[in-house]
Parts: sequence; structure tokens; C-alpha cells
Amino acid sequence: MVDKMNEMTKPFGIFLDFEKDVITISKYNEGGSITETYIICTCQKIVSKYGKGVALIEFLKEKTGLEVSANNEKYLIDIDNEYYIYDVVAALKSDTSFFYIDATTECPDVKDFTNLDEEMFAMSAYVHLGDAKDLMTGDKKVQKFEDEFFRRAFCFT
Repeated sequence: MVDKMNEMTKPFGIFLDFEKDVITISKYNEGGSITETYIICTCQKIVSKYGKGVALIEFLKEKTGLEVSANNEKYLIDIDNEYYIYDVVAALKSDTSFFYIDATTECPDVKDFTNLDEEMFAMSAYVHLGDAKDLMTGDKKVQKFEDEFFRRAFCFT
């Protein structure tokens, strides 16, 4: 995912080094996971280069082509916003197509996974994402997920 993120940011002189940038601010060396630390690192580098406020919003909209929602833009214009970096993250995550990759090699087949559950006397859980409509933060684009077939898939009436 870092490589995918770098593909988008490299033309703007922003490069993320996994070992130097991502691992050092994560809890990986203490047994934690990386999760989305690479997105935070990228956002920190973007803010370092473009600053806060109008210049950053123009970069996101005009250079990267991201659609920054009016709600998110309101947070990004506020240079004293204590959660600024997370609002930059929200703007980047409004279109994940340029940095997410299919998890085909990381995720086991569901049958293998449920077999492991049985062996361990564990129970699988399903996180219901739901369709993304008008979200309070306004940082996600409208998308359909499983709402239309959720009840049928789990035999609810």
C-alpha cells in the first residue's frame, strides 16, 4: 500500500519510506500493527510541504483530483483545528482507489477461516459496514455495499 501511495504522491516530491517513516511512528516494534499509519505519514508530509488551509485544499482538489466535501473543507480551512491531520486523512480516504490493494494473499478463504474457528472453539463475527450515504463527517463518497442483500445472506426475515 505504501508503494501505491507513493505512485500518487511521487510527482509532487512526496515519498514515503516504509522503514523510516511508517514503522518509526507505529507500535509495530512493540507487537502492534501498522494499520493505516502510512496514510497518517503521507498526510504529515503533505501538510509539511503545502501547509494548512487554502494551499492544502487546492493541492488535494486540483493536483490530486480528490473531491473534498464541503464539511471536510470546513475543517481543513481551520488551521488551528487540533485534529487537522485526521481531517487530511479523511480527505485522502474519500477515494481509496489509488492506494488500497486487494487483500487476496492476506485473507484466508472463508471456509478455511471458519474451519479454524471450529478447531479453536471460536466464533466468527461479521462487521456490517452498510451502505455509505450521508455520513456525519462527509469524508466518504456515497457507495453501495451489502444493505440490499444483507437480510437474505444471513437468512433474516
